[in-house]
Amino acid sequence: MKTQQRDLTTTGIILHKAPFQETSEILEILTENYGKITAIAKGVKRKNSKLLGLTDIMNELNIELYNKPGSNWYILKSAELISAHAFNTRLEHNVLIQSVIEIFRQIELSDDDWEKLYILFNKFIDYIKTVKFNPIAIFWRFLLNLYKQLGIELNLKHCAICKGSTEEVIGFSLTQHGLVCRKCSRSVRSDSLIQVSPHTAEIFKIFNSIGNYLSSIDLDNSTIREINNIFLLHLSDHFQKNFHLRSIELYSQLNPDNVIEV
Repeated sequence: MKTQQRDLTTTGIILHKAPFQETSEILEILTENYGKITAIAKGVKRKNSKLLGLTDIMNELNIELYNKPGSNWYILKSAELISAHAFNTRLEHNVLIQSVIEIFRQIELSDDDWEKLYILFNKFIDYIKTVKFNPIAIFWRFLLNLYKQLGIELNLKHCAICKGSTEEVIGFSLTQHGLVCRKCSRSVRSDSLIQVSPHTAEIFKIFNSIGNYLSSIDLDNSTIREINNIFLLHLSDHFQKNFHLRSIELYSQLNPDNVIEV
C-alpha cells in the first residue's frame, strides 16, 4: 500500500528494464509491499556501480528505495540479490515465467491486489522449476488462480448455463465465462461461443487437479492452441484489450510438436 515515507525497504522482482540516459535504467518492479512500481537505477551501467548485474529481468531482490512525496517514481538506492531466476531455470520454464511477466506488464491493479499476486507469482516460480512434464499446464493453473484472485474466475466445473455435468461439453462461452454443454450451446450466440475438441474438453475436466496428471496427459498442438486461446480471450474480455504474449510463441518453438497460435 502507498506510504508517505521517503526511504522504503522491500523485496521485488524485476519485470522490465529500459535504458535511461547513458548510464542509468528505468525499471519496472513488482514489489511485495508497494505494488508494481517504476524506479530509476542511477549509474547502474557504470563499471564501479554496486548495482551492476543486479537489475536483470526476473531477478528477485531485497531493495532500498527513495520516494519523493507526491511522486509515482522511485530511485533505487541499493539492492541485494535473492535469486537470479533467469539463470537457474530451464529455458521452457523461463519462457513461461516470462509469459506471466508479460501479462503483469499489461494490466493495472490496486496495490492490495499486487501484494497478493506477488505471493502467487513467487509460488508459481518456485514450483514450475520442479516440473519435468507439460509445464505449460502449470502456467494454465497459475492463470486459473490469477483469475480467481481478480474476481474473474472461469467456470470449468460444470456447464455455465444449466450447471449440469461437463460430460457433454462442446465449447466455451465468452459471455458466460465458462464451459457449455451441447444442449445449452444452442442458446449461445455463435460469435461468443468457442468450439472445443473432445480432447480439449477431456483436459478441462481434470483442470482443478491437473498437477496430478502432468506425466500422463497428452497435450497435442491443437489442444494447447485451444486452451491458450480461451484463457487469453477471457483476460481480454475483462480488461477490454488484446493480449499478445511473445513468450508463448517462443515456447512453441522450443516444443516444435506443439505449435501455438494465440
